[in-house]
Amino acid sequence: MRMRGWRGWACVVTTVALLALAAPVAEAQGVHQRTPNLSGGWTGTPGTIQLHFDHRFWLLGERIFNSPTFLVAVPATRSLMFGGHYASNSRVTGASTNEWEPFVRWALPVEREAGVALTAAYNVHSGSMDAELSLTREVSGVRLLGAARIFSDAQGRGEAGGFLGGGAVVPLGTWFFVAV
Repeated sequence: MRMRGWRGWACVVTTVALLALAAPVAEAQGVHQRTPNLSGGWTGTPGTIQLHFDHRFWLLGERIFNSPTFLVAVPATRSLMFGGHYASNSRVTGASTNEWEPFVRWALPVEREAGVALTAAYNVHSGSMDAELSLTREVSGVRLLGAARIFSDAQGRGEAGGFLGGGAVVPLGTWFFVAV
């Protein structure tokens, strides 16, 4: 595109300025809302596609194993998210290495002090229907997270099971947080 004179540049600058002023307000997700292992009822920001990559390591004997896990999710509303987890090295059963778990998460509108959410999922690898109740509470600036999970087929053994978990996100100033 070749501009002729100041009128061409004025037209481009005016168009860019009008588009910038007409753009909706963007909102980012704070990284201090959850830990890598507990969702805390997180449902993302509507209008975005969430792509997360976690890399988990564990030690068996003298050998180190890893499990890259991908999260792909679409927040439908502020309180509803559809998505899935894919792990290329599953620890659920020894039959296969790939694990896929689609899920839907519903959360009550999150307040600063407390939140509650329900997640329903199906683990394709083990054939397990899974559910989680997540609770969050902020106390003196520290975000506490709790979760109760149930599985129709825990660890691919054909038996139901459960899990209780807890965590915290601790601020270390304005821009730094430790999630445990």
